[in-house]
Amino acid sequence: MHDAPLPYGDPLLRTLAALPPGAPAVALMRHSIRGPVTDLRTAPDVLLTEEGELAARRLGERLGTARPVRLAHSPVRRCAQTAEGIAAGLAGLGGRALLDGERPELGAPYVRDFERIVLAARHYDPHAFVRAWFGGRLPEGIVDDACTAARGMLDAARAELARTPPGALTLLVSHDWNVLLVRELYLGVRHEEVGWLDYLDGVVLVDVGGGLLLRWRDHVRAIDGGAP
Repeated sequence: MHDAPLPYGDPLLRTLAALPPGAPAVALMRHSIRGPVTDLRTAPDVLLTEEGELAARRLGERLGTARPVRLAHSPVRRCAQTAEGIAAGLAGLGGRALLDGERPELGAPYVRDFERIVLAARHYDPHAFVRAWFGGRLPEGIVDDACTAARGMLDAARAELARTPPGALTLLVSHDWNVLLVRELYLGVRHEEVGWLDYLDGVVLVDVGGGLLLRWRDHVRAIDGGAP
């Protein structure tokens, strides 16, 4: 086990450590540290850096062995790398980690016209592009509106939560856009106010006695329906 500080993941670990012991939980999280993305067209091919591989493994080591863990991930390879690293870190401590494969819904199911969204993204920096999307300022027909996309992400997390036994944890390794959707549309947290989403950070959905709570750091909301 590594004793050096984990560069990313501490806030998510603190949230997970504070969960009620018997409550099933799902974390929709961003993958570990990747190489640079210079073009949205080739973004799916960008892999983790060596630092990213190490950070994923350290996160698994620091999760501890109190909860059985199941991992699913986006079809993009860097998300699979992250899940594999977390599972390896857990296994090194004798923890229980099930790699449960990829989920198309953890990629970008809301994109309707990839070529047009690539062209649109070239007119913005990444942060401004997300604000234009969330603000409904992108051309029609290239991507679902933010409310619809956020609802799809939350529905995916709820479906995985229904498959998570009491006391267990499911980690859904996905992308910054997907977590940002849920964080802003359901918790009201804007990246302009708190910063972009860190690697290995995410929102946590937990079943507390039949009710669902969504949490990102100190922001908490009871979820009683699908709409933001």
